[in-house]
Amino acid sequence: MNTQHAVSFQDALDIIESFPEFQQQELIEIIHKKLIEKRRDSISENIEGS
Repeated sequence: MNTQHAVSFQDALDIIESFPEFQQQELIEIIHKKLIEKRRDSISENIEGS
């Protein structure tokens, strides 16, 4: 079961700041990879829609 909770941006930052530095760095890398993936998907959809 997947339950989602609304978290404010500031609350998220506060939580992230409580992580050890290595986990903060891992999170940055994960988010960066996900953003690249979304861009690729968007480009692919634009090409297929042309």
